[in-house]
Amino acid sequence: MQHDDGAIVWVNGHEVHAFEEPRAVYEKPLAFPVRLRQGLNHILIKIDQLGGHWGFNLSVRPVEGKPFPVVHVRESP
Repeated sequence: MQHDDGAIVWVNGHEVHAFEEPRAVYEKPLAFPVRLRQGLNHILIKIDQLGGHWGFNLSVRPVEGKPFPVVHVRESP
């Protein structure tokens, strides 16, 4: 994940990443492990507004190197 300012990430209601220091979205990506369940997973991302714009890039990949069978991404209303 790359993000501006600070960020908190929750996966299925559990906090998995918290970074409160200001940073720029183009800095080196941060990696953190999460366990996804089969079926629908909810990912919530909060980006702080510490002094600039906000943005993020997020990628999800398996540790084992095997590809995910099917991935659908959608925004929640």
